[in-house]
Amino acid sequence: GPGVGGRATDPGWKQLVAMKAVLPSQGTPFFGNDEQKRLKRERVAMQRINHPNVVKFHDAFFDESKLVYMMVMELAVGVSLQQLLDARGPLPQPKLTEIAAKLLSVLAELHSKNIIHLDIKPHNIMYYEAEDGTGAWTIKLIDFGLARAPSKVGESSGGVGAHSTDLTTMGTQTQSIAGTLLYMPPEQLSSGAGANSALDARSDIFAVGVTLYQLGSGRFPHRGECRTAAAALVELQGWQAEPPTPLDQVVAAMDT
Repeated sequence: GPGVGGRATDPGWKQLVAMKAVLPSQGTPFFGNDEQKRLKRERVAMQRINHPNVVKFHDAFFDESKLVYMMVMELAVGVSLQQLLDARGPLPQPKLTEIAAKLLSVLAELHSKNIIHLDIKPHNIMYYEAEDGTGAWTIKLIDFGLARAPSKVGESSGGVGAHSTDLTTMGTQTQSIAGTLLYMPPEQLSSGAGANSALDARSDIFAVGVTLYQLGSGRFPHRGECRTAAAALVELQGWQAEPPTPLDQVVAAMDT
């Protein structure tokens, strides 16, 4: 549902943390059963992740009224990679290579635990630069609101081919498809909500590929003009038949 974030001081750790207050969606005053299950899945998924490039999750709970769901996380002080791209333009190749390595390391951690993020994009990757003048920097993946929860008993323990049937279908662009249209693979767009049950870790890999192409060139590998799932599918089907210009050629053309 909709939410608002801010800073707070945790009395136990005595440090600044980020707090997000999530409100019920669809204009209702209460959290429905499906929404409560989705929030629980997100909490369980984030509790299982321990990686330096993923924002650290501390706690989550309903307030006394049961009308607000509170999430407590590591305070992410920085800008998103989308904001960095908007401000500085395409990133230099050495930085892009490091970002790729960090993102793929995150995917290895998530997918080994059968967790699929399903909304990887520059907006959901925070970028931090050290304030000591050393030039050190890092990134952290955020927003697990669409992530698949751990597998049910008897399902695969992880890997690229692993499937999980416990998936929210509350998308950021549409209520029937989970994810953001411009970063979705064709199989995720082809059958609406029905396609979600067939998704696996390769959806995240596709999204990382689109993200890196965008960060390195300042544009999408496809036209990036679609606003509906049907339009996005038509565009990607054409993209499959006509591969995009290789990223190194795009970058080389920008330097001339």
